[in-house]
Amino acid sequence: TIVYWVFDLIHQEADTKKMIERLQVKNLYFNNTADFLLTNISGSRVLSVGCGSGDIEKIIKFNGSKEIMGLEISKSENPKIPIQLYDGEEFPFENDSFDTVLFVYCLHHTKNLMEIRRLMEEAARVSKREILILDHVYSNILERFGLILFDYCWNKIFYLKLKMPITFNYLKEKEWH
Repeated sequence: TIVYWVFDLIHQEADTKKMIERLQVKNLYFNNTADFLLTNISGSRVLSVGCGSGDIEKIIKFNGSKEIMGLEISKSENPKIPIQLYDGEEFPFENDSFDTVLFVYCLHHTKNLMEIRRLMEEAARVSKREILILDHVYSNILERFGLILFDYCWNKIFYLKLKMPITFNYLKEKEWH
């Protein structure tokens, strides 16, 4: 299994107005993320862990002809893709069941690095080829505060009914290595 560490370097966005415009348009955000992931996903069977309602994954499926399954700890009222619920511990799939396992903006909802490590072990077990991680990073306290504010508002506005933990477990880029 190959692991690619892919980061959303939100702090590199120099133009604040551009960043705000991007965040205000939910579909644009999802389309840009999906386009980025499509260029990096290999294989046709994809598992997306912590996918919420599957908005990004629906775009990937539509544009990339991928067979995609979501894995979540809480039920979405309006899922866009097939989603399997699980206990947050063990993925309910056989070894090597998927070509690619995705973690898209979800690992900062974990409690700590031990939980991230456990999730990576499960992802490596069910993935034949690769694990793609897309998440936020920060480099200073101001950026961390901005991520906390953004994440809290985003999850309360768009994912009010999901029972996801909001732990603000953001890591600096060097902490991912």
